[in-house]
This record gives sequence, structure tokens and C-alpha cells, in this order.
Amino acid sequence: MKTLHKVLWAAALSNGERIYEGKGDWIDRENDLSPWQRLDKKLASQKIEIRSLWLYVNEPDGQEFHLPGSGDPKFRIFQERDKPYDYNMFRAIARDTGLSSTEDPNKMKVGKTVETDHFTVIEAYYPGETISARVQKNAIQTIPLKDFTTLGYRLQIWVNERNPKMARAVVAPMPE
Repeated sequence: MKTLHKVLWAAALSNGERIYEGKGDWIDRENDLSPWQRLDKKLASQKIEIRSLWLYVNEPDGQEFHLPGSGDPKFRIFQERDKPYDYNMFRAIARDTGLSSTEDPNKMKVGKTVETDHFTVIEAYYPGETISARVQKNAIQTIPLKDFTTLGYRLQIWVNERNPKMARAVVAPMPE
């Protein structure tokens, strides 16, 4: 079964392999796991990891949208930053719906859906930090007050299937 999406994912793995959704063994197959689910199964069974993840547009101009990798990035700024500890991919739908007021101020009238956008989304997960709050008792002794861990965050890239030039990067906290 041919994939219906024009924005597809690609991954570079820790064993040196590169996988492209929609090509080779990584096509959508009827009554089978999705290519992303099959990749997840492969990672677990072979004990390998994703080193970088990106989206590509399956059209002649072939735009690409890359997340920072966990391998050896070429860009110096990414070499000095935390590396992602995991990656994810999903698809989402956004709809704009018209709302109008009614005579009752506590109710709104829902109109028909005005527009629907389909997105392919990739995300990289980054860990939180352990922060130690300490108090200086005197010049020699420091007393730890509390250690706590901040929530991690995720960096997402959202690419619109209808108009891939409308790509957005989003930084979001990890869900609790």
C-alpha cells in the first residue's frame, strides 16, 4: 500500500543504517504495523538507537527539516548542547471551526469546519536537570537544602502536508 503522505520521516541509526519512510521495506503495508511502529520494534529487538531524525518532502524540490542529532553533529552549536535521549514521530490534524454567540451568554453556536490541516511532526526529547539548592553555613561548611529535578523538554518540528513551506519549530515541556 502506497503512503498517502508527502511529508515523510527519515532516521539515521546507531548501526550506520539510514531508513526512509516510503522506501524499501519502510512502506505502508495493509494489515501491518506502520513504518514508525516497525522501526520502534527494530530498535528494541536489535538494541540500536536513532542518532538523528528528520522530515523530507517526497516531491522534486525535496525540502528537509532536521532535529539536532545525538551522534556527532556538524554544526558547532549542537556539539556544545545536550543531546536528545529519545525521538518520536506522529501525525496530527488541526481544524478551524467557526463559533458564534447565541442569545444565552453561556452557550456558543458551533459552525461548520472552515479548514483542516494535516501535519507530520517529529520531536526530540531532552532530559531535565538536577539542581541542588545549598546554603552556606560558614566559610567552610555548605549544607544541602534540597535537590530537585526540572522537567525535561521536547523540541518539535511541525510540517504542513498541504504546504510544507509552512513548517514550525516548537519547544514544549515534557508532560508530567
